[in-house]
Amino acid sequence: MTGTFLVTATPFICGNTVKGSVHVDNVTGTPEFTIGDPNSPNFGCPGNTITGSLHMSHSSVFAVESNTIGGSVFLSADTLELNGNISNGSLMCSDGTVILPGEPGDPTGNTVHGKNTCS
Repeated sequence: MTGTFLVTATPFICGNTVKGSVHVDNVTGTPEFTIGDPNSPNFGCPGNTITGSLHMSHSSVFAVESNTIGGSVFLSADTLELNGNISNGSLMCSDGTVILPGEPGDPTGNTVHGKNTCS
């Protein structure tokens, strides 16, 4: 995939290389939307390589796990699992973003090479 990738209703992104950024805006639903989750109890979803940044806003019920992100991660008013990712930029949370604990067997924490405002 090349260029900016806008997620509006796809349930999972697994094992892809995205040449550009990923934007997830106003996406909620069940089942859980997945951007990488190799330890999923339902199916294995390998992490992705995103050469740009990851932007999420006003989205929930997400698993974002085991991805390599070339830029920064920007989260605004989201609810998600965020584990085992590598961000070569910053990890920025705003507007009440909630990071949920992972499921048993999920990697813990994230590697962030820039500023981290998420707790």
